[in-house]
Amino acid sequence: MEKFWERTLSLLSDSIDDQAFEAWIRPLSFVKLEGDNLFIEAPDSFFREWLETHYSPLIKDAASTLTNKSISLHLGIR
Repeated sequence: MEKFWERTLSLLSDSIDDQAFEAWIRPLSFVKLEGDNLFIEAPDSFFREWLETHYSPLIKDAASTLTNKSISLHLGIR
């Protein structure tokens, strides 16, 4: 599954500028992909809330592209 996350990151890096990608996407931790549910963790609650507002749709779209499924994103905190 780590390859799945690396491929997801690759798709995201193509659609997000480098500085934003390194600041907001790279720090995320992949937990698991279970069926059509993607579980990732953010460093803290502020980070998680900001991601939900700004990048959640992009993350879901990238994961959906790779799985050919409509993905539900679950953001936790480390």
